[in-house]
Amino acid sequence: MSEKLNEKVVRRLKTAHQEGTDVTYWDQELPGFGLRINQNGKVSFVLTYYVHKNRQRRMTIGRHPEWSVIAARNEAQELRRKIREGIDPLAEKKKERNEPTLGEWIDRYLASGELKKKRPNTQREVRRIAQTILKPALGERQMKGITRHDIERLHMSLEKTKYQANRLLSLLSKLFNDAIRDELITKNPVIGVTRFEEEKCERYLNEDEIARFQAALQTYVDQHQGTRYESDARNAVQALRLLLNTGSRADEVTGATWAEFDLVRGIWTKPGRRVKGKKQSIIHLSPPAVDLLVSMKPRRAEGPLFERVSLRRPFYAVCQIAGLGKVETVKTKQGKEVSKFMPDLRVHDLRHTYASVLISHEVPLPVIQQLLGHADYKTTLRYAHLADRAMRSAVDLGGKILKMPKPA
Repeated sequence: MSEKLNEKVVRRLKTAHQEGTDVTYWDQELPGFGLRINQNGKVSFVLTYYVHKNRQRRMTIGRHPEWSVIAARNEAQELRRKIREGIDPLAEKKKERNEPTLGEWIDRYLASGELKKKRPNTQREVRRIAQTILKPALGERQMKGITRHDIERLHMSLEKTKYQANRLLSLLSKLFNDAIRDELITKNPVIGVTRFEEEKCERYLNEDEIARFQAALQTYVDQHQGTRYESDARNAVQALRLLLNTGSRADEVTGATWAEFDLVRGIWTKPGRRVKGKKQSIIHLSPPAVDLLVSMKPRRAEGPLFERVSLRRPFYAVCQIAGLGKVETVKTKQGKEVSKFMPDLRVHDLRHTYASVLISHEVPLPVIQQLLGHADYKTTLRYAHLADRAMRSAVDLGGKILKMPKPA
């Protein structure tokens, strides 16, 4: 039977269909376009076509009534246009089904050796963003189906945490560039998404605060003496002291090994694999830093400085003892309001404090660049305003001492 398919014809054919039979009716006007009614009475639109001149293929366009006759006919016409251009729609559909989702692509990257080459902190942050934000939001979507609008919407949802939102964009851009390299997609949808302006949050401890912080470190150790947490508390305090006395990054200290230190010469050689710039960094240690390391050094100094150390909770506790923060009311995941102490500085601000102390004592910026291990001098220039502050303090002090008379 052959006639032009329309909604009226479909209803008639479905009513007349005998249960248990599988029949296909072909459209009179559009070659290869047809209506299939299976033995259970389910109605689907199909298209039959040929590839390689004599190989017949049949694909299902969609079910009725989800697909109307007009929509199915238009789709069949579009498919026939692709066939004339040498495209096999069934092969394309199969390829699309086999294309990885963003979640699968993320898993591939997280297991790659490329990620393992990055610093431990970077690895942890990438994994956290990937697992807790990206995969829940877009993980089930295929790579080529994700649009710039999807990414902009996700990025805007993280407006309250601008730094995190921008790191998410960086990770997504990396993932899509890898997919372009492997010829899965042709365009990176992250291009054109505007990043948030990030306010540099830098906190420097003044002399009084440094003294309070140092005293709080000892108090924290004393509080844990004689308990099963004494060793953990001592390790955390030693790590925080090293951070304050070397200006190093947290993962450089917590991941350091005894082989990196020459305590006779007072030298710390940081290997490139653990330094942000991926370049070996050699820094000189202050006498207090050397004394601390000597006091820590076991008889047979091998392996890591710290077998196990966690800084977040000890740092919060030390800041609370030192009065460096305030108690705030926050909501738990269950929506309950609780009081919680929040420091007004971060562990990384100990690095800024180290730099500010050096600059206030007129240490040149190029020397500070070397001590902090900055690959780019521009990064060190962020501390230049502290040098201006030191000079202004010196000028003001000079004016007080000289006490020039006011003009008449």
